[in-house]
Amino acid sequence: MKGNLLTLFSLLIGSLPIFAQNTGGSKSSPPAQVNESIKALASANNQFADKFYQKLLKSSPKDNLFFSPLSLHTAFMMLYSGSTDATQTELQNLFGFKSNNTYLPDYQQFNRFITSGRSDNREIAMANSIWLSRDFAVKTDYLQNLQKYFQSTPTTVDFGQAATVRQINDWVSENTKGKIPQLVSQLSPDMQMALLNAIYFKDTWKNEFNPGQTHDEYFKVSEGEGEPEIVKFMQQKGEFRYWENPQLQILEMPYKDEKFSMVVLLPSSGEMKNLESQLSDNQLNTWISQLTPQLIDAVKIPRFKFETDIPAKDILIAMGARSMFLGGLGKIADGKLLISEVKHKAVIEVSEKGTEAAAVTMISVERSMHKIEHFNKTFVADRPFIFLIRENKSNAILFMGKVMNPNQ
Repeated sequence: MKGNLLTLFSLLIGSLPIFAQNTGGSKSSPPAQVNESIKALASANNQFADKFYQKLLKSSPKDNLFFSPLSLHTAFMMLYSGSTDATQTELQNLFGFKSNNTYLPDYQQFNRFITSGRSDNREIAMANSIWLSRDFAVKTDYLQNLQKYFQSTPTTVDFGQAATVRQINDWVSENTKGKIPQLVSQLSPDMQMALLNAIYFKDTWKNEFNPGQTHDEYFKVSEGEGEPEIVKFMQQKGEFRYWENPQLQILEMPYKDEKFSMVVLLPSSGEMKNLESQLSDNQLNTWISQLTPQLIDAVKIPRFKFETDIPAKDILIAMGARSMFLGGLGKIADGKLLISEVKHKAVIEVSEKGTEAAAVTMISVERSMHKIEHFNKTFVADRPFIFLIRENKSNAILFMGKVMNPNQ
């Protein structure tokens, strides 16, 4: 799966008619304070991230993995507000959604918190959109919720036309800064609605790597299977938040103003399966809470750049989601509706300067036809490792992935 990575909900904006608006941005939104509802939604997002990672791992155990749980979570929250009965319960169990009277404003506040705060070095934006077939009569309450809480303006299209494919791909490319130039190659003429969410992230390290120290070194691509590969390693030394035990090293690399950071989980040789079996929101929080500032003599991280395109529908079905692919969307429109496809695409580039990542997700809805301490410490990531990009006050995971081969 060279060059493949997990798909995320799509961003669309630009010279076309206005399909979506940003829910936040580093240069326009004021700083926000974390509260209990934000922490609860971050925890729900992270629990979904853990479960999705485990299912994805089963389908691609030896490949690079990357996805945005936050993009998936947000797109399905848009769907959740139109769900009924078994589908509503299913989404609650899968994503940790709540059915109280404040769940939509709470989610809006959560997304604004993630994208809030000014920073010259950072760019983060989210956008949502809804695309409707010309003859699809959406219920007023559902549309009003999407417009109010997700800043999503409905756009009517003919899904069977090539022009619609171009419009969606242009939207995606514009709002992922060209990182995801194409999401779809064709669309079913039977589609009635598409819900999209996109997230774009770019930030520089608090302590940038010196490109002059980047060098070739061996990376053990698959724990004893196959020959090591020569990859470009970035290198520096300094003070980092760090923790270790005999099976695991964890290093936090903050971005410039420390709102976000990358956490790298580096298992000892032969311990990747054991690490992955322990992954959970609670365990991650426990490990990260034990990080302390320590002087690290050598931090070596491979430079990497890859993308993933994930069969998200198959993964969600494996996680127990069934009703939403059969119906249960009665608050959206009259008649029996079902989800026909979930596309998720994500890209990441990690370099000496920092990180750039983007993800896009699209949920396609159709009418039902007949379908169904310091003593020479080092941190040398020369073997497969897991990484997270997280917001540090809420602990929300924006992106999650695994590097099996930096050259893929």
